[in-house]
Amino acid sequence: MTIAQRNDLDEVTIENGGKFYFLASWKHPRDGDFGILWNIAMNARAATANMLDLLENIRMNERLSDEAKRDDSKEVAMKALTTLGAQQRKLNEFETGVDNERLKLAQIPDADAAQAVVDVALADYFRALSGENRTGVIAELVAGSQARMVDAVLRLPAVLFGLTDEIRSVIEANAIARRAPGEVRILADKAQAVRMTQQVISKCVKIVTQSSMLDMQEQITSLGRDAWQPHVRGGAPDAMAALANRYLAKAT
Repeated sequence: MTIAQRNDLDEVTIENGGKFYFLASWKHPRDGDFGILWNIAMNARAATANMLDLLENIRMNERLSDEAKRDDSKEVAMKALTTLGAQQRKLNEFETGVDNERLKLAQIPDADAAQAVVDVALADYFRALSGENRTGVIAELVAGSQARMVDAVLRLPAVLFGLTDEIRSVIEANAIARRAPGEVRILADKAQAVRMTQQVISKCVKIVTQSSMLDMQEQITSLGRDAWQPHVRGGAPDAMAALANRYLAKAT
């Protein structure tokens, strides 16, 4: 198995049979909380490189018939996808954990009875604003200079303030960043590392499927439940989900 990291030690690559596959440029830690993601990326890379070596051995085996070569090639490709599916599910689990951490940061303490009355009064006040006055208060909410009203915005549905979901999201994101800047930076780094790991898995799946002759059913059943979705395309999401459920039920 040939796995290369050329001059740049951060480059995650595979070399096989004169071909060079660039998977990612890893700019994150490889230990601590990020160690899980690094291991997922490395497992995906190793499974793909191993499959490429096995395919090369099969193609060069003159004692195998063409039909046997096709069957053996499919088998090693499906095993590689099974491993990649397992790594995808690990990544999904890690990403869910990051989302849960973000939700915890976004939580605003519940208002007591008196605060609840003030929250509604502030919503009524804001909703009555118009023109430059309204624009100015929105800018203050985004900047956080109206701390009491920011809390009210985050506690109440956006519709009560007459705010769009987009503006409320900006107010919330800025409020979280002000209240927990260190945690926000860590979560942002984790989210970026998740995207990088997903890139590695997706490129590995693409290499496997392009190097073999697996049909859609074989790809879905090999990757498995909760892992095929980022990689197999072929129709509307609802239709694909129904088709995948049928394939996976049959495989089980």
